[in-house]
Order: sequence, then structure tokens, then C-alpha cells
Amino acid sequence: MDITSIFNRLLNHEELKREETKELLISITKGELNDAEITALLTAIQMKGITVDELLGFRDGILETG
Repeated sequence: MDITSIFNRLLNHEELKREETKELLISITKGELNDAEITALLTAIQMKGITVDELLGFRDGILETG
């Protein structure tokens, strides 16, 4: 997963696919991202506004890691 690419897409107000947000949440829970990366990504998502597919992807990631 290319975090820089995802971050840039969020800054350009592009939507992420459901699978991408699932993988993002899994990466967060596995400790693959540092605190600054997590903060930046979540801030960018909040600024852009979350879509239903993105929210469902996070849900899928929670269910898979739970």
C-alpha cells in the first residue's frame, strides 16, 4: 500500500475504494503506519468528508482484524 499516494488522493478530494480503506485500517492495526501518518490520513479523510464506501471499508477492516 502506497500511503503517500492515498494521502495525495485524499488531499485532492478523491474517493477511496472500499477495499483501499479496508487495507488502510488493517495496516493501522498491524502497526505498519506511524502516528504522524495515521494523524495525517485521518485528518485528510475528515477534511474531504467520508463516503459510504470508505466507511464500509473501515467496517470490513474492523471485522477482519477483530
